[in-house]
Amino acid sequence: MNAPSVNLVPQTVNRLLIILAFISLIGCRKNLTTPEYTISGRLLESSSNLIPVRNYQLQISQPDDYGLLGGVGGLTKDFRTDGNGFFSLVYTPEKSTGLVSGGANSYSFSITGIDTALYRNLFPYWYPVTANKDTNLDNIYLFKKIEKLVRKVQFNQALGSNDSLELITSAAYGANYKTLYGPIPAGTLLVADTINQFKTERFSITYGSYYLTSTLKKTSYQSDFNLKLPAGDETYREQLLVYP
Repeated sequence: MNAPSVNLVPQTVNRLLIILAFISLIGCRKNLTTPEYTISGRLLESSSNLIPVRNYQLQISQPDDYGLLGGVGGLTKDFRTDGNGFFSLVYTPEKSTGLVSGGANSYSFSITGIDTALYRNLFPYWYPVTANKDTNLDNIYLFKKIEKLVRKVQFNQALGSNDSLELITSAAYGANYKTLYGPIPAGTLLVADTINQFKTERFSITYGSYYLTSTLKKTSYQSDFNLKLPAGDETYREQLLVYP
């Protein structure tokens, strides 16, 4: 007598469903793990004055990253240095939205000084800080100081007797202005002025340098001049601007 046949299909299907459910559960638990990253360093006043900047308020910011089917929000977060100028910011990347999920915002961060009590009217700026990566910035400085900055203008064209030329240099705590009045003959190399204790506060982490920006300006004319500066403080520096 033959044994009754057993239908194995339902049992196989049940096993497969259990396996799929288990895999799905593991995947869900994995997705629940949110990564954290740390940005750390120490804030000092300047390279020639290594005073720790204590209890100073900073802000880190990242722009939104939007695409056709969704995007990832940026991040803005305030933090402070400690009593020795050290800081350590822990952040979690924002979650993506829209039809496509799981991505991370790859835009870099910038750090800005926003303290209204310490070093008032100074707004130091460091950029870019790589996103989604533990980063130690080591020592960073509120500003770069140049004890004497000499601004010179080379006149390749004459400046008329009824004309004037404005010289503007961006700096920490505000811009430096100087007006040059004609007549100034073509071929003149003019020492416009000397700025004592010049400070600049915008630092490129990528290039390890500051940028000094000056502008020559008058009616219907404007020209910008950017000077790349090394990170350390200096006793003397010249910037040459050419007109026109």
